[in-house]
Amino acid sequence: MITPTMTPLEAAHDARQDRGALFNKIKSAIAVQERKHRKECDRNCILETHLNWRSPRGNNWLLVVRTNRKETDLRSLAWYRGKDGRLRAVYVGLLNDATTYFSAHFLDRYLLRFDPSRNPIQRLQDLFFTNHDIATQTLEDLGNGQYKVMAGLVHGLGTGIWDSTTQLVSITTFLDYGMLSDEQMKLADALDFQRELLARPAGFRAHVLRLLEEERKKAA
Repeated sequence: MITPTMTPLEAAHDARQDRGALFNKIKSAIAVQERKHRKECDRNCILETHLNWRSPRGNNWLLVVRTNRKETDLRSLAWYRGKDGRLRAVYVGLLNDATTYFSAHFLDRYLLRFDPSRNPIQRLQDLFFTNHDIATQTLEDLGNGQYKVMAGLVHGLGTGIWDSTTQLVSITTFLDYGMLSDEQMKLADALDFQRELLARPAGFRAHVLRLLEEERKKAA
């Protein structure tokens, strides 16, 4: 179980121990969703199921099960409270070591943007179910394997650090669209495009990237 004193990497490691129980939890939802997709959807349709789940080990999860015509995949966020009682969350790659950590400061800033009548957990659900495809851009080499990054979100940009030695991206603050410079707005648009690609089947993504590379070579 994730505890308030754990580091982000420790929290991610603990969360991955829920993998077996998590896949048992969602396998029936996957089967139902894939049947529905075959019966009701055209080739461009994407179905999503949003789940709140508490694992047998006591971890709190937000899950997105997404089905397109080629595949079903999973987005997963484990949330917890630190020693100060504030929310933190880790977006965990359950089949690899990729992790995105959302700090308490980031969540405080982002969640203030939403209806204050909703409690923080409800607003965290809104954040994840709206932003479960995360695209990041490396901006600056800070040395020692660390890089400044920005993450594209529906309502703005998250800023933080990527530690390449641990594959941990730490998103530490949030910039609303109204706070962005012209250059940052261009970056936000590019990251929105990347997030849209992440929602598509792998073959479609590869096709689009090939077309973009061909266009780049023509323009060179």
